[in-house]
Amino acid sequence: MANQPSIYRVLSKAVFAVSILLLTGCAGNMHILHSDEPALHPIPFVSASSENPANRFELAAIVVNGTNSNQPANRYALRIDAYYSTAQQHSCHKTRDVDVYVTLAPGDLFELDHVRFDVPNHPQSTCHCYKNECSGLMWITLIRQDNNQQVQGELTKFGTTWTASDDKSEIQTWEMQN
Repeated sequence: MANQPSIYRVLSKAVFAVSILLLTGCAGNMHILHSDEPALHPIPFVSASSENPANRFELAAIVVNGTNSNQPANRYALRIDAYYSTAQQHSCHKTRDVDVYVTLAPGDLFELDHVRFDVPNHPQSTCHCYKNECSGLMWITLIRQDNNQQVQGELTKFGTTWTASDDKSEIQTWEMQN
């Protein structure tokens, strides 16, 4: 797929997302798409990016408008709380909010792909998360921007773990009840 024009990659991602939506059904609220179908990656998931020459671990997730009304841009964000260790530093913690910056009609999906969670606080930081050097735990929470609180309802908070080897069979993702 890497040699195909970008439109084909976009279409394949859309087909992938729709397939997952059909597998998982819809919650009646804004939520994070979840699938633990063995043939697919667990969603959400953390993986070393093949498009990144350094093999930096990144997050992929999909937010779904499961309501019956349009949801305006910048109302929601995914809060990423990552706890991990690296070859240079035993304990790293990063928190980052990633805006859902588009208006979502009922049933629309917003894909967050290649989201870096190890953005350094300063240039000398040793908390970079690379394949074969980093493993950890992450909480992924859908929040409302206006009150900084977790969205109420199903599928709004997940935990996920990953290993330094980036072995997809060892990724574990589970829903947290709110």
